[in-house]
This record gives sequence, C-alpha cells and structure tokens, in this order.
Amino acid sequence: MKYELESSRDEPVVLLGTELIYGHRAKWCEASWRPLKLSVLRQRQFFSYDEKKTYPVLLWLSGGGFTNIDRNVWAPELAWFAKRGYAVISIDYGVTALSRFPEQMEDIKLAIRYLRAHATELALDTEHMFIMGESAGGYLSALTGLSNEMDCWDKGEYLEYPSTVNGVISFYPVVENIEKELHFEPRPLDFGEYPALPSLVSTDCPPFLIFHGDQDSCVDVNQSYRLYNALQKKNIPSNLYVIRGAEHADFAFFQPEIKQIVLEFLNDNCKI
Repeated sequence: MKYELESSRDEPVVLLGTELIYGHRAKWCEASWRPLKLSVLRQRQFFSYDEKKTYPVLLWLSGGGFTNIDRNVWAPELAWFAKRGYAVISIDYGVTALSRFPEQMEDIKLAIRYLRAHATELALDTEHMFIMGESAGGYLSALTGLSNEMDCWDKGEYLEYPSTVNGVISFYPVVENIEKELHFEPRPLDFGEYPALPSLVSTDCPPFLIFHGDQDSCVDVNQSYRLYNALQKKNIPSNLYVIRGAEHADFAFFQPEIKQIVLEFLNDNCKI
C-alpha cells in the first residue's frame, strides 16, 4: 500500500549531546586528572531548515546522596523542557569518593562560567541561567543561588565570566544537617562542613521554587520548610509546593502538572 499524508512540525526534535568536557579535577596524589563532563539537551539546529536561535539555560544537578551521580539518568524527563525552548545542561560534579566540600561548588560554578564562555557555539542565552536539582542536587542548586554574591568558590578557568543564576528550582532538597530530619546513609565524611542553607539567605537571592513530599522518609519535608521560611523572611520571591502522599524522588514530581509549574516559573523569570 502507498500512503501520502501531511504531518505537522509542532513538536521540535531534541538531541542529546554528551561527553563535553568543561574542566578537570586532580586525582591520585595529583598525578593524573579526571575530566568533568556535561551533557546538552537542545532543539536540533543542524539542517538549514532548523530554527536558529539561542536557548535560555536550565542547569540540572542529579541527586545521589552526595556520594554518587549519573548526569544523564533523568534525560528522558528533562527533554520535556528542551522541547519547550530551554537548553538543559546536566553536569558531573564532585562526589565524596572523589572530592571534599567545597569542590562540588567549584565544579558547578566552573560549569556555569564555561557555558557563558561557550554560549555562541552551544546556542545558549546565558543571560537567562537557571539551576535545578533533586535531593543532594537540590541542596547544591540552592547553594549555587544563595552564593550569587560570593566569589570564594570561583576558581579555575573563565573567571572573567560570572557564575550567577537567575532562579533556583529545588526538589526535595537537603537543607541543613539536622539528624532527626535526615534518614539516608552513607553520608559524606565531611558533611559537617556543608553550610546550612537558611543561614545564607540574603536580600540578594534569586527567586526560588521548591518541591517536597509530605511522606518523604529520606529527607524530612521540614527541611524545605526551613529554607522556604528563611526566604520569606527576606522577602525573596519563593514558592513551596508540598505534594501530598509523595515519597523521596516519587513519580509524582515528574508529572505534567509539576513540569508545567516549573515551566511557568522559568518563563516568568525569563520574560518569555
């Protein structure tokens, strides 16, 4: 049988680029180096008929209890945002087997500066830079936003570029080291060196969007309340959504209605 049909072009094609190296970190007595890699989810721009534009950035930090991460594990879910006009960048960052705090923050801020330095070749609109993460990545995402006005973790290359972000989305984050509210093992040996997020909230913080489940048995929902209350006291634009019945990393957080809330937050702060 032969068929002819017309098809819309409403749904953009999104491609995943992996193995981009944004920096290096010393290992084994500084006798060798391990690469720091990132992946890019973005609408295709290869063919002449593909739309050519720059895309605001949504930097993604995977969780893993500060001990293990896979930057690409959430790519199928994150493609939703790429189809709606964002370049989603997921990055490696130091975990406890390889790094001590604050090396994770140095990695994240290096990645942000790298993206600004390479914005043209990657088709990025780095004037609009957002960061989003879950669990341990939620903590580090929030810490990145809270340290917008700090330069103590800006080390390495591309120091002529800022490492600031325009907004933070944090899913079920660790917020501070309160034993009765944290129920995951193992924890980093240097966990006591991780700053409590509420103590860093200032009037210069970017807007925040926080999600947490009221049945989280890993990171108690009170952790997010602590951050939200600190943001509110400083009049920082912020919203906390508590998902009824949701556990840690629950499927509920990746449903269309939650993604739409995130998209509206991005668009409102990006003026799209």
